[in-house]
Amino acid sequence: MVIHLANEFSKQGHEICVVSSPGGRMWDSLDTNIIKKECQYFKREIDVVSDLKAIFMLRKVCNHFKPDIIHLHSSKAGAWGRIALGKYKARNIYTIHGFDTILKANRILLPVEKILARRAKYIIPVCDYDCCSLNREGIYNTHTIKNAIPDLNDNTFEIDPFNEARRNRKKVVLSIARLSSQKKFAMFLEVASLMKKEAVMFYWIGNQISVNSLPSNVRCLGEIPSASKLIKFADIFVLFSNYEGLPISVIEALSSSVPVVASAVGGITEILKGDNGIAVKNLADEAVSAIQYFLLDEDVMAYAKKAARLSYQQEFTIDKMLQSYMNIYRECLIGKSPESLSTAAVEDGHRLDWR
Repeated sequence: MVIHLANEFSKQGHEICVVSSPGGRMWDSLDTNIIKKECQYFKREIDVVSDLKAIFMLRKVCNHFKPDIIHLHSSKAGAWGRIALGKYKARNIYTIHGFDTILKANRILLPVEKILARRAKYIIPVCDYDCCSLNREGIYNTHTIKNAIPDLNDNTFEIDPFNEARRNRKKVVLSIARLSSQKKFAMFLEVASLMKKEAVMFYWIGNQISVNSLPSNVRCLGEIPSASKLIKFADIFVLFSNYEGLPISVIEALSSSVPVVASAVGGITEILKGDNGIAVKNLADEAVSAIQYFLLDEDVMAYAKKAARLSYQQEFTIDKMLQSYMNIYRECLIGKSPESLSTAAVEDGHRLDWR
């Protein structure tokens, strides 16, 4: 999301500075005219010394850059950014990419989040589910903006990685996810096992997995750069998870005209309406039934592909998200509520800062 927002607003003539941890594909993906500041003190784990250094670095960068807008992303950068930049509260917004990361996985941090919420003009949840959760916890300075992606329908990746399935006239069920306790790899394997006698192959793209006894119809391909470009070769995309915000991979599948079967958690039920995909309980037999619903009827599958594509075009285009964020930025600059802002163009030259 940082890459998409920074690059698109840079193209519009705004001056962008991105601060993030070193390494990763992001730095190569940002436009060359974006100011880039690597912060070696950003670490996933808690480290008091490094965290304090990160806070002071953020303060130093902002005092030098003097941004009109500060846009924080992810839980740790969001926390340190709000601590470091409290004096910028009126121009400080924080996008929280899944509030259940705190409510379900790190609830001990909830009191901290409630305090820090006061140090931002807006907290931006990426789905209505998260907005309701935030409001229930007493955090009301919220404004929902759903995630979006550039159109994948015309991507140029033409090598089908699922040739084994095609040669054996089997359908392809694909999942792209990291291997973690959040993502239900065991459920993925269970679903595949229940469908071993059917003409279906299951593919997992993500961390390299060492599993000695994979079902015969499962292939783990490890990490693949630009894996989203491979979704268009799948018949069904699946995502099983304990909690989510509004997962990008599901939106990527819709953009690629691929129906989705995913866990009914977070904002997934807001995306999948039955025609473009089905949200299921975290039960293997329910997932199998949903996959079979699409695969066993060619007419249902053809309609689902069209519905998937249409839902992307109507709700999750990058232009729609950019306009929503620009409305928020303008509200911070001129003091009107986002709902009252017109869609008129804004003068170029604003200085925007991402974390």
